[in-house]
Amino acid sequence: MRGLDDLVRTGKVLYVGISDAPAWYVSRANTLAELSGWSPFIGLQIEYSLIQRTPERELIPMAEDLGLSVTSWSPLASGLLSGNSKTTSPASN
Repeated sequence: MRGLDDLVRTGKVLYVGISDAPAWYVSRANTLAELSGWSPFIGLQIEYSLIQRTPERELIPMAEDLGLSVTSWSPLASGLLSGNSKTTSPASN
């Protein structure tokens, strides 16, 4: 967090975020940043879709509590939810 704070303070980046990390890690890092006067994470990038809803257990509530913005990746579950999936079902084999 100290190194990331250096990047923010020197103007090389405006904000820092984190991707695919457990809730405990993000909470710990932001608490350390808050106690030390460093720049915290302001964004969280996670895999989140109608298929992959596990972030609703810990990550989404943690982000809401810490005031983090959330950006999802693979919202269409790698095309599975797009309706254009070319995968073959086991019944058609």
